[in-house]
Amino acid sequence: MSVWGIILVVLGHSGFEEPIIRERLAFLHSWIYSFHMPLFFMISGYLFSFTNKDFISINPTKFLTKKIQRLLIPYTVLGIILYIIKLAFSGLSHAERTFSVGAFFKMFISPGCADSTMGYLWYLLSLFMIFVIVITMIRLRCNLKSTSLCIALFATFVCADSILPKIEWLNISSAVHYMPYFLIGILLCNNNKLSTLINRIGGGNLLISTILSVLIVACRLEFPFKIGAIVSAIVGIWMSISLCNVVLRINRFGDYLISFSKYTYSIYLFSWFGQYAAKIIIINILHLHWSFCVMAMFICGLLLPIIVDRIVDRIAKLQNCRALHLIIGY
Repeated sequence: MSVWGIILVVLGHSGFEEPIIRERLAFLHSWIYSFHMPLFFMISGYLFSFTNKDFISINPTKFLTKKIQRLLIPYTVLGIILYIIKLAFSGLSHAERTFSVGAFFKMFISPGCADSTMGYLWYLLSLFMIFVIVITMIRLRCNLKSTSLCIALFATFVCADSILPKIEWLNISSAVHYMPYFLIGILLCNNNKLSTLINRIGGGNLLISTILSVLIVACRLEFPFKIGAIVSAIVGIWMSISLCNVVLRINRFGDYLISFSKYTYSIYLFSWFGQYAAKIIIINILHLHWSFCVMAMFICGLLLPIIVDRIVDRIAKLQNCRALHLIIGY
């Protein structure tokens, strides 16, 4: 599922800031963004529950220290590198930004602010803040392995996301928005009935869920309390589970994708660099058709991080450099 999710992320970042690409592929863009990030937060919730059998025994200091290393170190280092690159090539960008000392420091606390160059890295800060919320609830003796409590918290965070004013600092609003999907992941990991249902998912459910996912986006239905977006995200997650369940039944192909999954975090962190280089070459230098830009950005976004990881694997000094592994997420 992480492989499927990262494919959607890279495709969703493949040139859609260009007006002509966004216009021609508007539906594809809307469909991807209707569920691909909720999917990742759901996976994070599932893995959090799967790797921590007893939530009460979690040491908050050790846990959050590991998350700082895993999430905030690459967030900070890559944020600085992105700022330098976008400043150097600001003449080639459509975005109007003010490059200043104040804007530089502000974007690390609020990556979605007007002059931020952090872009896609917002996910790292949001996920860290979700872990802070979860650890806080655990310290308050909330039994997150309880199905009824997870459902109640799901409803609470949905309402909070709809009612509370937007807080961009530390991505608090983003954390509240995606917390329900993190809770869905915990539910899927701990509820035996849901697990049994997932194991029975087959091609029929894949067809139904795919049709529903496409129709929901195509109809653009509006509901109060962001219910439409939540339904769209849940159907997309259902479709993704169904797809991966079918793929895993295909001999060898499923095993290959599982081996590929070790690169997904690195692809998330470094795909932008390959995509940015591809866009400059295809659009600004060669002036090719927009479709070549999409294909080149997609391929380079996947290949560059994998090449970097394989180079690290083959050079002993790089293999033993812990700081490098923290930055590249591999």
